[in-house]
Amino acid sequence: MAWPIYQVCKFGQKPLTHPPAPLSLINRGGDRAVAKKGKFMSNNKFIEKILTTIKKHEMITAGDRIVVGVSGGPDSICLLNVLNELKDRLSIKLYVVHINHCIRGETADQDEQFVKDFACRLGLSVYSEKLMIIQMAKSKKISIEEAGRIARYNCFEEYLKELDANKIAVGHNMNDSVETFLFNLVRGTGIEGLKGIEPVRGNIIRPLIETGRDEIEVYCKEEGLVPRIDETNADFAFTRNRIRNGLIPYVKQNFNPNIIETLNRTADIINDENQVTSVLSESYYNECLINSDKSLIEMDLKKFNMLHDAVKKRIIRLAVEKLKGNTKAVEKIHIEQAIDLAQKAKTGTVYRFNKGIEVRIKYGNLVIMKEKFGDKKDFCYDINIPSKIEIPELKAYLTIMLAKYNEIDRNKKDNNICLLDKEKLAASLQVRNRRNGDRINPEGMKGTKKLKDYFIDEKIPREERDLIPMITEGQEIIWIVGKRYSEKYKITDDTKEVVIIEYLLNR
Repeated sequence: MAWPIYQVCKFGQKPLTHPPAPLSLINRGGDRAVAKKGKFMSNNKFIEKILTTIKKHEMITAGDRIVVGVSGGPDSICLLNVLNELKDRLSIKLYVVHINHCIRGETADQDEQFVKDFACRLGLSVYSEKLMIIQMAKSKKISIEEAGRIARYNCFEEYLKELDANKIAVGHNMNDSVETFLFNLVRGTGIEGLKGIEPVRGNIIRPLIETGRDEIEVYCKEEGLVPRIDETNADFAFTRNRIRNGLIPYVKQNFNPNIIETLNRTADIINDENQVTSVLSESYYNECLINSDKSLIEMDLKKFNMLHDAVKKRIIRLAVEKLKGNTKAVEKIHIEQAIDLAQKAKTGTVYRFNKGIEVRIKYGNLVIMKEKFGDKKDFCYDINIPSKIEIPELKAYLTIMLAKYNEIDRNKKDNNICLLDKEKLAASLQVRNRRNGDRINPEGMKGTKKLKDYFIDEKIPREERDLIPMITEGQEIIWIVGKRYSEKYKITDDTKEVVIIEYLLNR
């Protein structure tokens, strides 16, 4: 499982063949309330509403094997009970997974046992994990809430594989979506943060997302369910709880009694428009794209700069997401700086933002990189004639051979082969990357030229310059591998012996 050093225990519980006598279900504050005896009351209207949501968002198809995340609270117990009633109609199989965060001591253990007993009474297999969330949060230097969320979904994914399931159902409802909307609004966000909680995200489904918390509580009461109540939900130390128990009731009382439904409709509108904008942005991204791989995305700078700033922002975020898998810690200022860099279009300029991401301007192109290419690793190896020289920094090697002038084919052209007059060479040659002060006397030119100026004239990107090997004699460059010779060392009709140097990549 994720973060296994913190795993305390794991158990799987098969459904009971003969359910025990009716259980006493534990509710708020440790009071005990007995569930209704006999068959639970059916709430057909409520269940049909959930079924409508499932069909509307194409959450479930026949044959699905669904891992249901169940904490023991009203939302997840409601979800499990509804899916259990619908399992035959939908032709699905359910598996219950409970995560004990080990934060609330004995109460958390009671929640775990409650879920275990409840699932078994429904005839469902149940699996549970105890994870030390507080230690996880400290280890990862993240909040307890974030650590808990990561741990839960990691566990769900693990059980998805272990049980050969294909969907994960969680109990987020309409209120949760509105709380997320307000949470993101008060701390600052773009349109992405105001779309609420998505009904479907990958293999995660949320059948209760169009159902209010009040409806869920009524359903639980009418069905005789007595879910567990997490006392930390009343703790005002958490921002989300202040929104849930403070801000929303205040707005209900003083401004709009239907604020949940109103903001949910707003989030739906934003979500629809966000989807359209995302599709358009992806299209513009593809239009600007020149090439890409796992660590680099290169786009046409001119096309990019012609776009509206709102589209540019989307494209940069999309590029970062493609490289990193997410856009966490990418802030407004980062995006604006990247756009400003692109607008100035000065070759060689670099802006670094968000751990390991660089934005560069490279001769008419905008380059977004996962990590800086060409972090300088100096290398220098002596050359003997003849010999074979490994260059591990470049995963390449040189072969150096000696031949008579009349034995070589002077008409053969190969950028990775260099022919030098042996008599013009000193006894000591090296293969290395560039150094400050390097100069070259390029073939066909009089006098020397700074290597830096040569790279600029040839439009060789800065991040590639330290990765170009050179054959040198001290500070004098004989051959920029794959590019230019020095006029001083080239062969002529008077040459007697030729040094043949070939540059090859390891296979």
